[in-house]
Amino acid sequence: MTIVSRAAVAALALGLAGGLVAAPAALAAKKEAAPTGPKLSKPVAVALSAAQTASAAKDFVTAKAKLAEAELAPKRTDEDNHWISMIKINVAQGAQDMVMLAQALEGAAASAMTAPADKARFTKVLRSLAYQANDLPGAIKWGEQLIALNPADGQAAVELAQIYNQAKQPAKGFAMLKQAIDTQKASGQPVPEAWYKSATAETVNNPAMGKEFGASALAWVSSEGSRNARASWPAVLASTLGFSSVS
Repeated sequence: MTIVSRAAVAALALGLAGGLVAAPAALAAKKEAAPTGPKLSKPVAVALSAAQTASAAKDFVTAKAKLAEAELAPKRTDEDNHWISMIKINVAQGAQDMVMLAQALEGAAASAMTAPADKARFTKVLRSLAYQANDLPGAIKWGEQLIALNPADGQAAVELAQIYNQAKQPAKGFAMLKQAIDTQKASGQPVPEAWYKSATAETVNNPAMGKEFGASALAWVSSEGSRNARASWPAVLASTLGFSSVS
């Protein structure tokens, strides 16, 4: 199982930058002319407007310079910082600057002005960027935050389990798989067979986890898996770890 491919990360970043994080066209316009728009301090509004103009012209050197000006503005408000991060996402995506994108997403995810659903999307990209960079501690950090934002996201839990296992934390990985399966069952949704296979495979790959985990995996597959899973995966566990197969 792969977490998210590099192409998928790029596509998701593109989706984040296309409309969702686009600031109103006239950031530097007079506030009384756009009472529902961002309430930015004047230096930040001017710099971000220039950054957007440069980015639209694909002049990313100038766009980055203007973003830096905005970040250096004194007495920035929370709204200033929020929109700096959002515009930075657009510029980073256009410039294909993954380091800048991660910085921008982190700022946006931390912003109190970011909607919960958007926080989850930003956090998912951060997890994926860390994973693609082979930064397993970072991927775990963002993966855990993603689960905290949406505990019912079983797929995110399964993917975090994979990261735990790659980081040689099999007990946490198996516990996360169990959480994903239990949450899916509690919601009344069918549990993907791949999740059971992941549970049993990780048990086989990490026999040091002990019979407690192996027995749990065997019980899940035997009672919940498909006929094919019941026929094959318990036998794998039985032959590898010495359990009795359950029909």
